[in-house]
Amino acid sequence: MVDVIFDECASLIQSKKDFDKDLLETNQAYVKNIISDLSEMIKCNNKILESNKPAEIINFIWKTPNEIEEICYIDTKIPRASLVTKTGRKLEMSIELENIVASLSSSLDMSAFSDVPPLSTGIILNNAKLVSSIDTKNNRICRINCVGTIDAWVTTGEKNLKRLGIQGEGPVDIPCQYSPIDIALTKERELVYSDNRTVNIVKQGKSEILINSVKDWNPRGLCCTTYGDILVSVFNTEDNSNKVVRYDGQKITQEIYKDENGKHIFKEGETILFLTENVNGDICVSDGNADKVVVVDSTGRFRFQYDGLAASKEESFDPRCIITDSQSHIIVSDMSNDCLHILDVNGRFLRCVDNCELDTPLGLSLDNKERLWVGLYRSGKIKVIRYLT
Repeated sequence: MVDVIFDECASLIQSKKDFDKDLLETNQAYVKNIISDLSEMIKCNNKILESNKPAEIINFIWKTPNEIEEICYIDTKIPRASLVTKTGRKLEMSIELENIVASLSSSLDMSAFSDVPPLSTGIILNNAKLVSSIDTKNNRICRINCVGTIDAWVTTGEKNLKRLGIQGEGPVDIPCQYSPIDIALTKERELVYSDNRTVNIVKQGKSEILINSVKDWNPRGLCCTTYGDILVSVFNTEDNSNKVVRYDGQKITQEIYKDENGKHIFKEGETILFLTENVNGDICVSDGNADKVVVVDSTGRFRFQYDGLAASKEESFDPRCIITDSQSHIIVSDMSNDCLHILDVNGRFLRCVDNCELDTPLGLSLDNKERLWVGLYRSGKIKVIRYLT
């Protein structure tokens, strides 16, 4: 029945298009005749003016061309199909087009989703709310990456990857040859990680090399982009320089390290550059060597930097892991001040999250409900925080 409705819509639209086309062609013919007659009348009028005969000018009478008729206007109204949904314990949907009705129903018990909160409106709460505190039984949490809404991958500085639930259940352990430096999820929700030597991917519980490092450049920070590329921050063991490299598979497609004036964008130093991609394609980098957040556009052109001074904290800004949300907010953890800084898409400071028992926050991620999962380096706990209305 649904197919019948859409077929009927297509037929009505086509009929309307054919009718309107004929009407437009008719109107076009009328207009062409009018233009021709008006051109002739203008010529006659010019001759009268040029004749210098006052009597002809005084006795002039405007004559409307006989071909001018009322233009036929097109009625663009097309019958619309209306969609009606009803929710209760079951979901029902009906589509109506004039006298044709199609109904669909689902046996899914909608009451099972009664505890699912509505999507956030994107407005930052004045005071963030602690949703859950997870005791992971680990000495520290270094990195965190959410999977859905109830669990996350974490690293603890050991030679493994752990998957933990919001109630602390698990963990699922995946052994690694070397200690993971950073982790990220691909578009296909596959886990990738760097280990200072290679970038690896986890398939069926086992690690495989995805990207081999270039000589003297160690892969560190990771970000999987919306287009399927992987951004990697790399550290040069010879001169301590840092840059960001975009990979399409094994192929390097972009390198970011200098601005338009040839000046290095990122400071030399051994602290890892953490990075993320914003909704508008900006690449946001947490440069702990310079104690700044540095943002470039998708082409690598420098946009702005943030030094933490606007937050008015006691200690110097100590940026670490960095993420962005659906509202283009930039969120970065500040280990020395036990807080999170929230910026807008242009780097303007908006608010600090400092009221949710954050002690040396390091790892940072968002779940599907846009709740913050914050890994605490010193205690090994994870704080789940709601910061949007």
